[in-house]
Amino acid sequence: MNLPQDFLVQLQQLLSEKEIENFIQSVQDEKPTSIRINPHKKTAGQDLKNIPWSETGYYLPGRKKFTFDPLFHAGAYYVQEAGSMLIEQALKQHADLNEPLHVLDLCASPGGKSTHLLSLISNESILVSNEIIGSRIPALEQNIIKWGTANCIITQNDPEVFSNFSQSFDIIVIDAPCSGEGMFRKHDHAVDEWSESNVKLCAARQERILENAWPALKENGLLLYSTCTYNLKENEENIAAFLNEQNGESLTLELPEAWKIKSTQHSGINGYRMMPHLTNSEGFFLTVIRKKEEHSTKKIKTLLKSKDLTDWKKYILQPENFTGLEFRNHQYLFPKNGLEFLTACMNELRVNYFGIELGEIKGKDFIPSQALAQSNHLNQSALEICEVSEENALRFLQKDAIVSTNPNHGIQLVTFQNLPLGFIKNIGNRSNNLFPKNWRILNKQV
Repeated sequence: MNLPQDFLVQLQQLLSEKEIENFIQSVQDEKPTSIRINPHKKTAGQDLKNIPWSETGYYLPGRKKFTFDPLFHAGAYYVQEAGSMLIEQALKQHADLNEPLHVLDLCASPGGKSTHLLSLISNESILVSNEIIGSRIPALEQNIIKWGTANCIITQNDPEVFSNFSQSFDIIVIDAPCSGEGMFRKHDHAVDEWSESNVKLCAARQERILENAWPALKENGLLLYSTCTYNLKENEENIAAFLNEQNGESLTLELPEAWKIKSTQHSGINGYRMMPHLTNSEGFFLTVIRKKEEHSTKKIKTLLKSKDLTDWKKYILQPENFTGLEFRNHQYLFPKNGLEFLTACMNELRVNYFGIELGEIKGKDFIPSQALAQSNHLNQSALEICEVSEENALRFLQKDAIVSTNPNHGIQLVTFQNLPLGFIKNIGNRSNNLFPKNWRILNKQV
């Protein structure tokens, strides 16, 4: 792989000549594979090497076919690049995660950082997971639903919309679109597409995103800004220029030397880089900003009205913590403590999904949703269970018919290793597979 000469020149601002040689070699090496375990869906498995900066992050000994692992579809883990898990340290060191927080993941799809955030914040906190590009929303929704938490609102808005959502968030995470230098080892096309002009274009786009997001951050709130690129222009220089116009301070992270995370101090900004010749990860940059200025807070105009829905309470653990709502002719649950904030989001933002979708009524039947099946709040004791083998789990995930192991008729919850995969309706000699058509595995295992 031949790296662009202009890129290597700019790398001299960060690395010594010897380090650059090591960096070039590392880009040729085999890339690591890492996952983050869902703390609500733990399963027994082999011992894995822990990623030191993430309590639930692990390296795999090699790449596996995740498409054909039922535990992946059950939301037991998320496949995520190890370096990007560093946001966990920023939050644990500078935020009180036991407090009820309002958090925004501004550039969220496909959901890696959103599912990570949902594992770190309290149940009383609310995450707004936003994605501007409509075609990327389905993947985000699927990953959020599989993760199983109820305290998330998925929105589709340009960052500009958030400039009017004044003083609304305690934490904003901006994983900004960038020139992708940190992906050189992972994707050959990242090398082919790199250019200095693209770096400048990305920096301008990032500046606009920062300017739009800043008003939505509360006084003393945290802004976590990250990219998967190395250069100073898209990172420290961009943040420094932004803070010249805003009242914020750059925070430091306490990171053990053994982790080999490269810390920099440039233009008054503290930066932290994952570099493949130092850490077992792809490229990643993170900086943390504390907001110091104050804006007025918008008042919420109206409250969403709760609705007495189909008898859902038996399906949910601790139903007293939830409110039933109707949205686009479907039935949903949302945490009661977050109802006021959900209203604010409905007033200001384009909301695509929230909480737990329960399902819909067809004729006299209540058809439960996939989100209910995979919710961490599901009361499995209220349902008929169909535990399946790995072979039948894959058949179910391909939306093929399976023969139920449970002789009782009606709606049954399909589980693999006690983790829900979805629903079937057992009608005796066969069953109707209720797994979402657009989620099904299209390929057959070879």
